[in-house]
This record gives sequence, structure tokens and C-alpha cells, in this order.
Amino acid sequence: MENRADVPGSSPSESIIVKQVGTRVWILRALGPLEGEAVSALRDAFREVLARGATDVVVDLGATSIISSVGARAVASMSDSMRSLSGALWMAAAWQEEDGYTLRPIQGPAPAAFLGISPALDRALLGDYDVDNDMNGDGLVSEAAVGGRKQR
Repeated sequence: MENRADVPGSSPSESIIVKQVGTRVWILRALGPLEGEAVSALRDAFREVLARGATDVVVDLGATSIISSVGARAVASMSDSMRSLSGALWMAAAWQEEDGYTLRPIQGPAPAAFLGISPALDRALLGDYDVDNDMNGDGLVSEAAVGGRKQR
């Protein structure tokens, strides 16, 4: 197993831990809120593991209760990248303490494929997002993806 400090060309990060758990399987674990610099660190770690031949990447959100909309879009982009490379992005998160852990492969586009993985990710995808104003085409949330309900 490797951690971020062992990955050549990288520096240790206080926000993301990187571990190799198989020949081509890597875990990227967020240690706190997935916003700001932590999103950049996650993107950098993702690029590093792809360069090292990762075919399966697990993003572990078990230690974070806050995910920004930028963090959610970064994870969605990572999923798109893995699918285009015939790999898989897996999401791991504690849903609620008494309900245990969720581990799920992401097999479709955001947001529908990401809903129900963690409360923090759900809030990032649906929280204060105004469906009526999604005119920039980023597809982060659509009425169809949330059962026709407008999210405000």
C-alpha cells in the first residue's frame, strides 16, 4: 500500500490520503470538507493515480460532512473520465452512523448516479441549486434527475 507521500512527484496532503490496494486499484480518501484546496488536491491525486495505471478508483468521503458544488462537479468529472477509459469510479461514504457505509460503483452521469451515496454529496448536488437557472448547461441537476421536483 502507498500513501500520498509515497507517490513519486507528489507532496503529502493534509486533505487527501492516497492508497494503492491492488495492482490497479486506488483509494482517494478526503479527510475533511471537500471544498477549496481539498478539491484541487483530489483532482491532482486522481491525475496521479491515472498516470500510474489505475483502472478502479474509490473516492472515500467517509470523513467529510461538507462537499461544495465544485467538489461534486470534480467527482462527476472523475466518473466521466473513468468511464471513458473503461475503468470504474467507486464512491464510499458513511450514510448515517447507525446505517453503516455505502460503497457503490458510479455507472451513469451526475447527478442521478450520485444521489443517495452520502448526505453531504446529496446536499452539494441538490441543496440550494435552482433548476430553473441551469442555463449554463453544466447538467449538475435536472428536474428529470430528481423526479420532476424543482430543488431550491
